[in-house]
Amino acid sequence: MNKIWLPVLIVLGFAVPVMMQCATAQTQTELSEQTCAESQEADKELDQVYRQVMKAHKGEKRFTAALKKAQQAWVSFRDLHLVSLYPAENKQMEYGSIYPMCYCLEKTRLTRERIAQLRQWLEGMPEGDPCTGSRRGVKNVR
Repeated sequence: MNKIWLPVLIVLGFAVPVMMQCATAQTQTELSEQTCAESQEADKELDQVYRQVMKAHKGEKRFTAALKKAQQAWVSFRDLHLVSLYPAENKQMEYGSIYPMCYCLEKTRLTRERIAQLRQWLEGMPEGDPCTGSRRGVKNVR
């Protein structure tokens, strides 16, 4: 019984806060539009944080070259991962009218995870962590 409810609870745990945020929306189209607008905002934040990291480390050519390649690969991964989640040719027919909202929810989730990863180069890592790599030299650690 628990195996059946776990996926439902995971989806609800992520979707309910978004639905509450979209409380003014009355239709599925409005919910999708609001959710996808949040996804666009997350993309803007991702770009901003990436540029901040590149600027903060502009003197480190090997690092910035590697991060640029990693970021390009990550964006490709994210986009292809979304295609693999929703591979049907006719997505509306296969997944229903909720598809755009679900797509944007997952895209936002992945993007926010990447933002958190990139922020480590701005905020640093906990003191005493021996595996910080290039994230070690930042002074403003939370």
